[in-house]
Formats: sequence, C-alpha cells, structure tokens
Amino acid sequence: MATKGYKGKRNNITFPVSLAEVIEDIAEKENRAFSQAVVLLCIEAIKARGIEYDITDYLRNMRSKAATAD
Repeated sequence: MATKGYKGKRNNITFPVSLAEVIEDIAEKENRAFSQAVVLLCIEAIKARGIEYDITDYLRNMRSKAATAD
C-alpha cells in the first residue's frame, strides 16, 4: 500500500537476472525493499553524473513509512 501523500510514478522494468540478484543482495544487506534499493541506486548514479537531484521528498516518505510500520 502506498503511503498517503506520496506521489511516485510506477513503472515496470525487466532486469537481467544477474543484475536483479545483485540488487536483491544490496537490498537485503541494507534492510530495504527491492524497489527502494533500485531508487537509491538510481539516485546515486544520477549524482555520479553530476546532475543535481533533491531526495528530500523521497526520504521524508521513507521515514514516515518506517514510523507507521512500528
């Protein structure tokens, strides 16, 4: 269930099996959902290219989602 107020865009992506396994490992080690790991990896890649991106809204959503899960 989406967190109220979060306005993310849903997409379907087919990953190569080996890449999906790496992302699953990262997600598990960081105690994240697969989709959260994908978002954070994308943000890191965008920043590595020198493109400014504000993740404040995304982080706020993740914090509120974690708080309601407790």
